[in-house]
Amino acid sequence: MQANPPKFSKELYATQQQLNEVRGELKSDIASVNLSIRSLEHKMDARFEEAKAANHRMLALMEEMRAENRYVLDGYAQIYAGQKALEERVTHLEEKSI
Repeated sequence: MQANPPKFSKELYATQQQLNEVRGELKSDIASVNLSIRSLEHKMDARFEEAKAANHRMLALMEEMRAENRYVLDGYAQIYAGQKALEERVTHLEEKSI
């Protein structure tokens, strides 16, 4: 018999087979974590692509609105110019009649 049997697990000896089993488990755990990280990276890439697409759609709509607003502003400018010309004619006629 042994004089002093081990009292703590750190005092126990491990066989090569046990070490290889633990090593294999650790390797598979690490591989699993790596796959999870890759999966998350792909999900994040997909979300970034969705955000970029939404941004491009927004920019296209803003450009379209800008183009339409240009026509509206041109129309207002023509109305204003016509009104100003009419007011000048009325003022001129009033000055003549007085």
